[in-house]
Amino acid sequence: TGTITDLGTTTKLTTTGTAVIDIDQVDLANNILTVDASAMTAGGLKVAAGNDASFSFTGGAGDDQLSTGAVVTKVTDAGAGTDTLVVTDTTHITATSGKLYKNFEKVTAVATASNIIVDLDQLATNNTIAAVTINQAGAFDATVSNLSATAAANVTIMNAAPTTAGTDIITIGVKGANTALQIDTVKAALTTTKSDGTAQAINLTGLTLAGVEKLELTGNGTAAATTGAVT
Repeated sequence: TGTITDLGTTTKLTTTGTAVIDIDQVDLANNILTVDASAMTAGGLKVAAGNDASFSFTGGAGDDQLSTGAVVTKVTDAGAGTDTLVVTDTTHITATSGKLYKNFEKVTAVATASNIIVDLDQLATNNTIAAVTINQAGAFDATVSNLSATAAANVTIMNAAPTTAGTDIITIGVKGANTALQIDTVKAALTTTKSDGTAQAINLTGLTLAGVEKLELTGNGTAAATTGAVT
């Protein structure tokens, strides 16, 4: 982690090249209103937006990742590649601001500091969301609604660690799931082994799937000693 400061009156950050540049854990100075990765021909930029509504982002040909920081008022275009929008606050995506995000293919909903609600219909105008990741921990609820059948088949639960089992809820809503005779399926990959090789338990006792007929779960662990339990 860190902070990019001492940039004077600079308001734009530009990245180039073909590598993955990960500054997602770095706090951008609030005067950085524009991040431009359009010249990147591969790799991708991972960055967290500042908290100014005038912030804008332009992605390149790589797989970019943007974490939200405010209710934006300017266009944010992820460009080519397979790009991820990380939603860190329920208020950041609205029916209006959602239309300003373009060319994102994945959404991550983060409920580790507050409840999170993400309605994919609010992003549908200029994005085709094909995969969803949920990160839930503590006394917080995570809700993602209006998943397409494609997105519902590509869910990742990277963490599910409720403070009180069964009461801190993960809700996954599939679009049209209550339609008569429609068979809906959610396929979720569980991070039962963390990137450092240690086991991680996944607690799904608070999982809610309204109108969904089938649930398929798979863990990423390959050895019993490093695979967490699923409850």
